[in-house]
Amino acid sequence: MARSNSRPENYELPTTSVSRRRLISLAGLGFLALGPLRLFSGSAAAASGALSAEEQRSYLRLVYSGVDGEVIWSILGVKYGREGNELTPLWNTNTIGFSRISYPEQGGYRVDTLEVVFYTDLVSGERLGIWHNPYTSREVEVIVPAPVAVTSFHAKVGPTERTSAAGIRVAESVQPPRAIGGDTWVQVEKRVAVTPDQARAPVFTSTEFIDYRGRTADLHAEAPRVASTLHLEIVSDWLPWMEMSDRPGGLYTRARGAKLFALDDVPAASLELLERHYPEIAEDPFGYIAAALAGGP
Repeated sequence: MARSNSRPENYELPTTSVSRRRLISLAGLGFLALGPLRLFSGSAAAASGALSAEEQRSYLRLVYSGVDGEVIWSILGVKYGREGNELTPLWNTNTIGFSRISYPEQGGYRVDTLEVVFYTDLVSGERLGIWHNPYTSREVEVIVPAPVAVTSFHAKVGPTERTSAAGIRVAESVQPPRAIGGDTWVQVEKRVAVTPDQARAPVFTSTEFIDYRGRTADLHAEAPRVASTLHLEIVSDWLPWMEMSDRPGGLYTRARGAKLFALDDVPAASLELLERHYPEIAEDPFGYIAAALAGGP
């Protein structure tokens, strides 16, 4: 694919055609990215705490690649309901994240991302359309937003704040890499608040922790591609479509994933879901991203 050497345009999240309910649902899905939000690199959070050049290289190679390249993250987990200290498994989460990184000549890096998220039955593994809520004994429609291609430019790795006109604000920080035994870990923390009406308190909040892990020896080698895995935890409010009203508690997600370099390496069950429900993405995921960001055919 042709390399882009120009700083990309920022993308705003449209609000006229997307309901508040779906916006909050989107906020509760994020693993590698969160919707088409505008990045404010001049924020106070971005002004301090940036990683050193070597630490940034480790982060970029663990999460993406040290040179222009395409990677796939396959992430499998379980969404739990939490009431006090009790956790109840509710459904499986199955995410395939496609990311393309490029390094413009003027510095920084650009990332194009597309995440495909499935909520599946705990037993059958089938995609959920209607879900039986064990807390209320009601059948509810499962709302998972369609995949959206997102592009962003980053001057450097460090704390950032992103926001949108819809009232979704994301504060993200990246901790310096830490070596434990023969592995190197990088922790990313993301805090999400959805406040459609700025005069009121947030209607949805979420805190996400992602730990990326790779072999320290690989990071010290010359190869720009580094094999890596991740562990994810998310603590959030109930999703609105669950119809939990003001019931105390919320959701807890626990997931694990691996970085892959070929679609054939994605687990068979995940690939089957992708081919059945999004065949146009399964046929050529990175071509799909390019077309979507270019405005479609």
